[in-house]
Amino acid sequence: MRIDENICLSKKLNGAISIRALKRFAAEHDTGAWKKFSRKLPPTGNKIAIVGSGPAGLTAAYYLTKLGHTVTVFEASGKTGGMMRWGIPDYRLPKDILDKEIKEIVDAGVDIQTDKRITSLDSLFEQGYKAIFLAVGAQRGLKLGVEGENSPAVIDGVSFLRNVKTGAKTISGKSVAVVGGGNVAIDVALTALRLGAREVNTVCIEHNPEEMPAFTDEVKQAKDEGVKIDMGWGVKRILHGEGKVKGLELTRCVSVFDDFGKFKPCYAQNETKTLDADIVIVAIGQMPDIPDTFSTKTNANHALQIDTKTLAASREGVWAGGDAVTGPASVIEAIAAGRKAAVSIDKYLGGKGKIDEKLTRARRIIMPETESYPEGAARVAVSLLPVAQRAGNFNETELGFEESSALTESERCLHCGEGITSRCRYACPAGINVPLYINLIKRGKYEDALAIIREKVPIPGVLGRVCSAPCEEACTGCAMCVPFCPMNAINANGEMKKEVKIDFDECADCGVCFRAKICPVNAIVDEVYQWPRSVRSAFSNPLVLHKETRVPGRGTEEVKTNEVTGQFKKGYVGVTAELGRPGVGARFRDVEKVAQALARAHVIFAANNPVTHMMTDKTTGKINDEILNEKVCSAMIETTSPIENLPNIIKELQEVAGQLDTVFSLTISSRLDEDGTAPCLKILKELDVSLYLNGKTNLGLGRPLFREESK
Repeated sequence: MRIDENICLSKKLNGAISIRALKRFAAEHDTGAWKKFSRKLPPTGNKIAIVGSGPAGLTAAYYLTKLGHTVTVFEASGKTGGMMRWGIPDYRLPKDILDKEIKEIVDAGVDIQTDKRITSLDSLFEQGYKAIFLAVGAQRGLKLGVEGENSPAVIDGVSFLRNVKTGAKTISGKSVAVVGGGNVAIDVALTALRLGAREVNTVCIEHNPEEMPAFTDEVKQAKDEGVKIDMGWGVKRILHGEGKVKGLELTRCVSVFDDFGKFKPCYAQNETKTLDADIVIVAIGQMPDIPDTFSTKTNANHALQIDTKTLAASREGVWAGGDAVTGPASVIEAIAAGRKAAVSIDKYLGGKGKIDEKLTRARRIIMPETESYPEGAARVAVSLLPVAQRAGNFNETELGFEESSALTESERCLHCGEGITSRCRYACPAGINVPLYINLIKRGKYEDALAIIREKVPIPGVLGRVCSAPCEEACTGCAMCVPFCPMNAINANGEMKKEVKIDFDECADCGVCFRAKICPVNAIVDEVYQWPRSVRSAFSNPLVLHKETRVPGRGTEEVKTNEVTGQFKKGYVGVTAELGRPGVGARFRDVEKVAQALARAHVIFAANNPVTHMMTDKTTGKINDEILNEKVCSAMIETTSPIENLPNIIKELQEVAGQLDTVFSLTISSRLDEDGTAPCLKILKELDVSLYLNGKTNLGLGRPLFREESK
C-alpha cells in the first residue's frame, strides 16, 4: 500500500474548522422557515415538573412539550436561564440573544414560573405531576480551605458574577486577585476589569496555558486586555491586616497531577511569595447544592446519583441531568442531558421517546463533481471588538462572521467520508450533524443549515457563542484511513494530523485500507511490496493461522517494547479491544458494551481513538445513541492503565464478551522489564488466559470467529 501525498486531503487543512462560529452564523440567519416543519403532538394529559431553567431544564421542557405533555419549569431566581443568565458575562452571551431563544421555548407552550424555589418533591407529586426532572445546576462555589478565607472581601467566582448581573458593582479602583485557571476564573478577571478594577492578577496552579482548563483563546483575550496570569502557584493562606484583606501568600506548585493522571497538586512549601490584593475572588469550581428535602441520593461530590442510561434518579418518577449530576460542565453537555431526559420521561409516561423531527428537506451533503479544496488555507479569524473599545462596558467581544468569511471558512471543510464517518459529527454531545450544516452554509442555504442545528438543540444562537465545541477538537483534517488499518501502520502526525504516512515496517499489505474505499480522493494506492519487511511485521502477519482452528488472525504482537510503540511508560499497560474483522463486521452496540466494560475498569481512553470521539460520556463509555445500530468493518478501542489494574480489566471484559455478536479479541502491550520479560504476560499466565499464535488474547470465551461457525 502507498499513500499519494500529492492527493491526500490531510495536508490541505491548516487548523480546525471554526464550527462554533459557523453555528452562530447560521443562527443569525433565522427567518423562521424551520417553523413550518415543526410539529406538536396532541395533549397527553400528563403533567411534568422541571426544577431549574438552565440549558438542561429548558431543553427537556421544550422537547417534552412538543410531545404533548404539559410542562412547568420552576426557577428559583427572578429570571430564566440558569448559569447561562447568571454565570456567563454579557460580553460573551448578550442578554437579548438568550431572551430571544428562551421566548421560542415559551412560545412552544412551556410554562416557566420564576421566583419559585422548590424544596419538596413530595409537594409536586401531590399537585399531580407524574414526572420530575431535576436540573438545578451546580451553583455553590468551592472553597480553598485555607487560613483567612472566611472574610467578606473573599467571594467565590459564581457569586461574584451573579452579583454583577444583579447590579452590585463595588470594585472600582481596587486591586483584585482571582484564584483559578478555568473559564469561570477568566470570566471573573475580565469582568473585574470592566468594572474598573485598578489591576487584576489571576493565580493558578497550572504551569502553562495548555494545562489550564480555560479555553486557550479566552486566556489570550485576558492577557490582551491586561489581566496578569501568575502560573504555577497555589494559595497557602489569605493575608489580612487592619480588618481588611491584604493579599495572598502563595506557594510554588511543583506538579498538578500524580503518576496515574489524577488531580493531586504537589507544592514546594519552602518556596513562597506574596501578592497584594484588596479583594480575593476564588473561582476553582462549583458543586451542586441539593436540598436534603428532595430525598434523593447524592455522591461524595454532592451531585445527584442517576442511572446513566436513563438519567433516572434514586426516587421513582424523578430524573436528573446537567451540572447537578456531572458538576460544572458545558452548555452543550447540559443540552444533551436534557434531550436524554426527555426521551426517558416520555417512555416512562407511555410514549415512544422520539423527540427528533426533520425541520428541512435538505438531508444530504452534496459535493461538486470536481471538488477543489483550498491548499493549506488557514482558519478564518472571527472578528473581535478592538481591545480599546472593551474597557468599562459589557459589549459583545466576539462579533462573528460576515457572509464572505463564513463562506470562506465553510469551503475549508473536507466533508471527510462525505460526512458519514466524520469525527466531528460524532463528537457533538447533542448529535448535531456538523458536516451537513457546514455543507449547507457552503452552498448558501443558511436557513436549512439552521434547521439542521435546531433539530437537535433549541438554543442555537447561545451555542454559537458559548459552545465548548468538542467537534472542533475532533476536526483532524480527514485522516479517515487511520482507524481502518488493522495493523496500526497508518499514522497521522504533526499539527492537525497533516502528515499521514504508512509505516512499512508494520504494514502487512493486507489491503484493508484500499478495499474499504474510505479515502474520499482515492489517495491510497494498491502497490504490493515484498513481505515481510521486518521481524515485527513478520510476527504480526494478519495471515498467521491459529494453531488449532487454522483460522487467520490479525493484529499486533502481544508484547511491544516502549521503543517500538512510543506509547507506554514503565508500570503501564496498553489494552486494545478489537471487535469485528473483514467479512464479519461489528455494530456499535457491541462496541459500546466493551467500552462500558473498560470504563468500569477505570482505564484511560486514548484521546485520538475514533471510538473515543464517538463517546458521549467517557467516564461510562457511552456511545452516541444514533450510531448504535450502525455497522463497521472493525473497531479498535485503545486504552492505557496501570499494569496492576490488568486483572480487573480482564474480569470486566470476560463478563461482557458473552453478550457480543461478533469477533472479539484483545491486544495487550507493555514495556519489557529489565530482565527482558513481559510483565503483562506474567499476569496473563497467572489468570490462565490463553493466546493465539499471533499474540491475540483468546480470554477463553469461545466466541465464533466467523458467523458460519456459529450455525
